[in-house]
Amino acid sequence: MIRWAFAIIIVLNESALHVWSAYWGIGDIQTMLPLHACSVIIWLSAYMLITKNYTIYELVYFIGLGGAMQAVLTPPMPPPTTFHIFASCKPLLRTER
Repeated sequence: MIRWAFAIIIVLNESALHVWSAYWGIGDIQTMLPLHACSVIIWLSAYMLITKNYTIYELVYFIGLGGAMQAVLTPPMPPPTTFHIFASCKPLLRTER
């Protein structure tokens, strides 16, 4: 039940970012495609939570370590996207067994 709630929250949060960006006209198809590491991790983690796929878990954990280290070593993003990044990435860091 909790993993379904996390999966739904992750999908809704990522979808809300796309809707918000489209509404304000700041996102286009080249910048909003989920081809960056964090976007891939977000969608894979939702898939992992739904299917309980351990291989996807290991992949998300491995890619997430690099993204988390990069987020810690670089300054924060501009204010509109800061909440989205913390809401999406902080639960991913707490996926250890």
